[in-house]
Amino acid sequence: MQNCRFESIYKGFLLITFFLSKIIQSFILPPGIIVVLIYIFRSYKKIIIFISLILWLLSTQFIAFRLLEPLEEPYRVQNNKSFDAVALLGGGYISNAPNLSLGEESLKRFIYSLEIAKKQNIPIIFDGGEEEAKELKKTIKELNSKLKINLPILNGKYKKKYGIYIQNKALTTIDNAKNIKEFFSKNGIKNPKLALVTSAYHMKRALDEFKRVSLNPTAMATDFKVSKDNYFSYYLPSAYGLNLSYHALHEYLGLFRNYLFR
Repeated sequence: MQNCRFESIYKGFLLITFFLSKIIQSFILPPGIIVVLIYIFRSYKKIIIFISLILWLLSTQFIAFRLLEPLEEPYRVQNNKSFDAVALLGGGYISNAPNLSLGEESLKRFIYSLEIAKKQNIPIIFDGGEEEAKELKKTIKELNSKLKINLPILNGKYKKKYGIYIQNKALTTIDNAKNIKEFFSKNGIKNPKLALVTSAYHMKRALDEFKRVSLNPTAMATDFKVSKDNYFSYYLPSAYGLNLSYHALHEYLGLFRNYLFR
């Protein structure tokens, strides 16, 4: 009884910590930090112009790509190793969507995981949040029915066969790593050969987190953002460009935090 109570308190603490970190991030990453700075320096015209210029630059794909390139470039080369399983990390979902409710990043990660798993006849281990796990199950049923991908949802002990294990307890990337480590530990496997599938910009931080729990997966990145084409529009500000810059800066912030607390 006391163990259950302690576990509930601990889960509540983790949730509070998670939401607080999200709130803090919203104020130290763009566009939140831009709004804060404009408010602080609202009486200083030159500083406001400078802050506006920074916002303009961060909103261009040209600058966003420069920020993303160091994160993505090491993972453009794909690997042909044999694996025991594919570790698939969650990437968001669209609630109440009538079809294909996984978010764009999640869907790309899932499709690439499916490609690897089918080719090598190995399972996918998905790790994400509770709601995303539900949406993934719905998407699998939809694709099994309409596109005949024939992906079974697996339960119980690890079996080296085509299918997917769905875990739903993760809030963060370190949770992903710990949960997948625990899955293999329960199955008596110490050093699984894992293909780690996530978005390319997120891969460096994901690998760091997996190494922290003594797993050494092979990077199998997808969902690349940086295009090698160079159009005039890349130099113009857009919401898409700002979103890309946000993703990059979010990763750098996470890597810096890991460096401080490793």
